[in-house]
Amino acid sequence: MTPSCGSIGTPLNENNLKKSSLRYGRIRPPVSPASGQLRQTPMTDQRFPKSVRVRKQSEFDRVHGSNVFVADNVLVVKASRNGLDVTRLGLSVGRRVGNAVVRNRWKRRIREAFRKQRLELPVGMDLVVRPRIGADCDYAAIFRSLPRLAARLENKLPQ
Repeated sequence: MTPSCGSIGTPLNENNLKKSSLRYGRIRPPVSPASGQLRQTPMTDQRFPKSVRVRKQSEFDRVHGSNVFVADNVLVVKASRNGLDVTRLGLSVGRRVGNAVVRNRWKRRIREAFRKQRLELPVGMDLVVRPRIGADCDYAAIFRSLPRLAARLENKLPQ
């Protein structure tokens, strides 16, 4: 049975694919339309698996207990060494930041900035990031701020 594109019996090819299906990821042709070559997925390096998240309360307590932090006008970042080969991210976005919509927006944008820059950050740290009270949730500012603060934390942390 050949995959179909909506109507029964219509074979799936590039001529009858709906653009909206391609745009929203419902159907992805294995061949890149621009180059005609097989599509490679570089997403393996940009995923956000559980292994790069600070998840347990004891891990959050260890980071908060280290009392090593840096801040700028957008983010406050606390850190501690984790003894691993990866840098992990924990989020702490309290109700003082705003309502649920605003808090979730902050978390999505911080996660995305971390995910995109994870390979460029110093390794072996657990970071707990929270937004500065009263700061605007601007993705470009978060994207610039996170690696700069992580580099400063690496210098402050004991070896």
